[in-house]
This record gives sequence, structure tokens and C-alpha cells, in this order.
Amino acid sequence: MTYALPIGKGRSLMNHGGVLDYVFGGWNITWAQTFQSGLPVMFTMAGSPNQYLPGNGVQRPNQAGPNSSVIVPNWTIGDRFATSIENPIWNVNAFSYPAAFTLGTLGRDTINGPHLVWSQASASKDIRVREFATLQLRYDINNIFKNPNFVNPSSTVNLTSPGLFGKLTGTQGGWCCLGGQFVATFVAKLIF
Repeated sequence: MTYALPIGKGRSLMNHGGVLDYVFGGWNITWAQTFQSGLPVMFTMAGSPNQYLPGNGVQRPNQAGPNSSVIVPNWTIGDRFATSIENPIWNVNAFSYPAAFTLGTLGRDTINGPHLVWSQASASKDIRVREFATLQLRYDINNIFKNPNFVNPSSTVNLTSPGLFGKLTGTQGGWCCLGGQFVATFVAKLIF
């Protein structure tokens, strides 16, 4: 969404030239908001004491109840910087190992991972420099509210050693990409 602020030459407020127009007039504000559900998660398993048929590809566990039993209700991250004491978003006890020489009952991509909420804003102004050039000033901000957008955590069910199962250990994007961290940049571009 782009909005032209009503201030400056040719607009409803301060409709005259001069120094005030160069400073306050002609600004445009842009806002982009992204909401995405999480990416699908495929649970696999490791550490089972049982033997399974070779060549079956990915081994999947059994899910002991509905999807609501997998997702931890009222989840909070706990200590985000020490993964050993971080709270997992999924309940490892909602799964079980299949019996020996059988396949797990859990299907593919049954649950979505963490969602993404990402805001971007920009303020820009074009300043005419004589008749042949325009100076464009722009201030861009990514992830304004500093919302961490996590990637899917480990989805390998290991009942004997849960480790990082369901623990959020990384964020999406970098300084420039969808879901990335807070970044503010100032750009000055001469167009001729």
C-alpha cells in the first residue's frame, strides 16, 4: 500500500515551494505486510530399538493422537539462546515407534511449522534537480516490529534422546530476504 502524504507543492497542505517543500513536501509512504502459515513438516524417526524392512525410504513414527496432541498448548520459547533449556513447540510423547517390521502410521506433512509475520515500510521523496535529473531519497525498514520468524525445527522423533526435537534454532532470511531480521537502509539515487 502506498500513500502520498498531503504535504508539499501540488498537494493539499503547504502547497507552495521553498525550503519547507524541499524538507517536508512530496513524501510517499509505502507499507507491505506479509502473513504466511508455516511450511509443512514431515516427521521422521531415529533411535528405535526395533528392526525394520530395508529399502522403505524414510521411516515415519506412529502418531498417538490428533494433531492437537502434537502441538504444545500455550507454548512459550523459554530461553531462546540456550537450546538445551528451550521449550519445544511439539510434544515428542505424542509419537511412538512402530512395531518391528511395520511402517509408521504418520502421513507426510501433517502439521505446519512456525508462521511468518513480516512488515516492511518505506518513505521516499523525488527531488527535481534542474530539468534533466531527479534525486530520489528513500528510507526502507524491514521487519519493523523485530518479530523473529523461525524456520522449522528438527522433526526427527527420537524417544530415547529427544535433543533438539521441536526446538527453534534458526530464523528465516538474512538482512534482505522475506522473513529476515530488522534492517533499516537509507538510499540516495540520482536519476538522469
